[in-house]
Amino acid sequence: MDTSLDLERATTEEFEHTVWLIEGIRIVIRAPRSEKIGNYKPKRAADEGWSITKWLESDRLKGAKPFEITVIDGDGEEPHGRSLLRTVRQTYN
Repeated sequence: MDTSLDLERATTEEFEHTVWLIEGIRIVIRAPRSEKIGNYKPKRAADEGWSITKWLESDRLKGAKPFEITVIDGDGEEPHGRSLLRTVRQTYN
């Protein structure tokens, strides 16, 4: 049994959790929970003035790009792509 850590790849669940911790944004990746994808590399949150669309299209999420990624706000809804990250982050409070 291989017990080595795969530092270059994370499960979709790990990726989603890391995005929450760094970005303060909930995402859902449409892939099996155990699917190995790239790691979330950024160490700081994206600018609060970015739109959801700009953030989703940026390289920040490239590890999960083969799959559909959905942003979920604090009300459990999918915000419009023009919504700013600042606005979405405020919905979780």
